[in-house]
Amino acid sequence: MDLVTLHDVGVGYDGTRVLEHVDLAISDRDFIGIIGPNGGGKTTLVKAILGSIPHSGEIRFAPELSERTGRPLIGYLPQQPVFDRSFPISVTEAVLSGLQAVKGFTRRYTARDRSRAVELLEMTGIAETARRPVGEISGGQMQRALLCRAIIAEPRLLILDEPANFVDNRFENELYKLLQRLNERMAVVMVSHDIGTITSVVKEIVCVNRTVHRHRSNVITEEQLQNYNCPIQIISLLVVDLAQSIEQLLELGRNLRTQRSVVLAHQRTVMRLGGVAYLGEEGIAQLYCLLHQFKNLLLLRRLEADSHIAVENQLLQTVVDLLFQISQICHIV
Repeated sequence: MDLVTLHDVGVGYDGTRVLEHVDLAISDRDFIGIIGPNGGGKTTLVKAILGSIPHSGEIRFAPELSERTGRPLIGYLPQQPVFDRSFPISVTEAVLSGLQAVKGFTRRYTARDRSRAVELLEMTGIAETARRPVGEISGGQMQRALLCRAIIAEPRLLILDEPANFVDNRFENELYKLLQRLNERMAVVMVSHDIGTITSVVKEIVCVNRTVHRHRSNVITEEQLQNYNCPIQIISLLVVDLAQSIEQLLELGRNLRTQRSVVLAHQRTVMRLGGVAYLGEEGIAQLYCLLHQFKNLLLLRRLEADSHIAVENQLLQTVVDLLFQISQICHIV
């Protein structure tokens, strides 16, 4: 069953067409990853589906989406948190506000509603924040709370725009597992620049760059991306978790003597070959900067007493090699 159907949809801003001739159907139990270059229209597509911006063409919703509310009930996690954190409510109350589409603003929350909110907070690993004011939690915790808010009403369709923003690497892995479980009872549409990660999670890929092309698989090649007019580069010899591994290593602190086993584990990750990461131009530049930080950190550590020079030299050479490869791709001087 198609929950949402777009036919010849177009969106423009200030006379510029951002999306045109979009035909797309989102069906029950779909798990779609939306990819594309910056400015290609990914978030605009989401906003058009949500009805938050004007569009041409037609967007139809299945009656099942509106059976409890009189209008389409869609769970939504935005790219940037839009919740007013100065508002004097607790995290639990913020989660419960996701029920307003079903209950309206006058009906009280029941004990069962509150129990469900706490259950969701436990599921996302932030149960300890339940009574805290929303203004006192971290950005990552707020992102998790907003995810709870998006799903507490049990929508048939959940849309997430860059859901891994502001969350740490550990929860990012848990997030994708959670989305796979949610997909057993709802369709999931996820916008992400990290194709290498989401292809292990989603069922199909939608490429957006002014026009939209649906790829009926979670495996995609560089040639197919080019055919879809989706200029995202594929870099061999870089695995998806490379940046995450380096980022975690940077957080370990400067005492290498107590972290040697961890460094060795990350060394194996950094040096592993055969993986493929799909990174946009901006993502490549960010990885380049991150590797530079990593290289500088290693150089600093070599000056410390009792450092494991052999380990560091291997890591440093690997990073320098990767920096050279990336600089050739990005034309970075």
